[in-house]
Amino acid sequence: MDFSNKKLIVEPDKLIIGSQYWNKLITLIKNNRIYELDLRSLKKHFYKELIEIIELLKDNTSIQTLNLHVNKKIIIKIADVLKINYTLTNLVLRVCILNDECIFAIAEALTVNSSLFKLDLCQCDLHKVNITKLIEALQVNTTLIDLNLSSNYFNEEQVKQIANLLKENYSIMNLNLGYTLINHEKVKYICEALKENYSIMNLDLHMNDFNIEDIKYISELLRVNTTLTELNLSDNNIDNEGLKEISDALKVNSTLISLDLYDNKFNDEGMKYISDALKVNSTLISLDLHDNKFNEEGMKYLYEALIINSSLTKLDIEYFKINEEGMKYIGKILKKKYYIN
Repeated sequence: MDFSNKKLIVEPDKLIIGSQYWNKLITLIKNNRIYELDLRSLKKHFYKELIEIIELLKDNTSIQTLNLHVNKKIIIKIADVLKINYTLTNLVLRVCILNDECIFAIAEALTVNSSLFKLDLCQCDLHKVNITKLIEALQVNTTLIDLNLSSNYFNEEQVKQIANLLKENYSIMNLNLGYTLINHEKVKYICEALKENYSIMNLDLHMNDFNIEDIKYISELLRVNTTLTELNLSDNNIDNEGLKEISDALKVNSTLISLDLYDNKFNDEGMKYISDALKVNSTLISLDLHDNKFNEEGMKYLYEALIINSSLTKLDIEYFKINEEGMKYIGKILKKKYYIN
């Protein structure tokens, strides 16, 4: 059992109550020797063991991160722990299938808990449950700063609820709504809310298959929002027209420092738009353009922009069609001492 870095991943094949491994695990938890506990490998047939471990968390004062992949009954037990535990800061429940009872229990805990900073509900089938209680709890919670809701296929009403949360909550700084299908104008509710929100700094909208109208809402947000510093728009089928909208917004945006446009659909024409923006923008530090459709002409536009731009220091252009001419421009860019992939 290696816990040299104070992180323990429980091995299910050794987890037998009364065994040497079990006794050492219990001792480590009781003696507050672990900072991070990973129980994802324990499935439903370890119910008795999980219950005993979770009971110990009520008095534990060292574990800050708890990672689980468990059933609904265990989730409710964890929610009870959150009401009295003031050490746990990061709760990872990704791929746990939640029902209304679980959501209610988590929501109730969030109204009293004041230590949890991160909550990961990725791929928890939230589109199948009533999230009203969760939203209401987050509206009054003032300590959670990182919320991951990715890979939950929210309907329009649920997106409106999340938007209302953003109008009321001013503690959440990092929000992941990647692969939530908030496309076809559902994203407008999020964008309108973020025009009033002054806490969200990191917004992840990857893999939502946005159309041009969706991109226009996002671009309008970039024109007026003064808080957002990191934006992930990767894998969204953004073409030249969409990139022009984003690029025009970047010409007036003065807060964004990181933009991820990985795996979209723009080519050399789109590269001219983003390059023109870089000639004007002076705040963007990191730009991910890799796995798009541009070639040496696009690299030429980029190089010409970087002669003028002095703020960009990290650039990712992997997986583009490169020839000798393109390599020349990469060499010229490297001479400017950019961190480049």
